[in-house]
Amino acid sequence: MSACDDIVLTGRKHPGVKCPRCWKRTGEGRLNFDGLCDACCEVICHDYPAHESVPGILAAYAAQRAQALPTNGAAGDVG
Repeated sequence: MSACDDIVLTGRKHPGVKCPRCWKRTGEGRLNFDGLCDACCEVICHDYPAHESVPGILAAYAAQRAQALPTNGAAGDVG
């Protein structure tokens, strides 16, 4: 009997989204273009600026920024 005979390993899938480009599972991708992770979006935009996906990636980033901006009547505004 070796010292490792009573070790039990268990595994489970990461609950995140699997990027179709790099296959990594992250919490990202839900709002990115075509479900790509943030790292893959950055690589495509930086290294392949003429790629057909770049306009969609930039539009998705713009939509995310627009959702993050406060609207009129936000907390802290003096009326």
